[in-house]
Amino acid sequence: MTWYEFLKTAHVLLAIMWLGGAIAFQLIGIRILRENPPARLVGFTRDVEHIGMKIFLPASLVLLLAGVLMVIDSPAWGFGDAWILIGLAGIVSTIVIGAGFLGPESGRLAALIEQKGETDPVVVEKVARILLISRVDLLILLVIASNMVIKPGA
Repeated sequence: MTWYEFLKTAHVLLAIMWLGGAIAFQLIGIRILRENPPARLVGFTRDVEHIGMKIFLPASLVLLLAGVLMVIDSPAWGFGDAWILIGLAGIVSTIVIGAGFLGPESGRLAALIEQKGETDPVVVEKVARILLISRVDLLILLVIASNMVIKPGA
């Protein structure tokens, strides 16, 4: 296995893990919110915070590093290529959304739910906002993955 193949394998496996996890969180979140009352909401928000900050954030940083190292290693690709610029912009934006908002807000939400309960209007509003922003984040991840496969401009 060459260095490039190693980096590409790590890059793809981490992308699969991150994207699959984001889809799973959406599906589980929708299911929990449909429960009446949403009894598992506290545990779910704590899990989202933990996995987001301890698993997805490090995975996204290693994924980014592997991608950058692949571009450096490969004579075929350059940082001026459209598909690489799109990928870089996407991953930086989703790292900022995840680490700057989704992870920390999920932790604050879990504490708020324990204080006020799952049906409090403020809690419901915050859950809806987190789910909306996490769907935007998921859409960005899907665009990045599609971009990596299609490679526009390559």
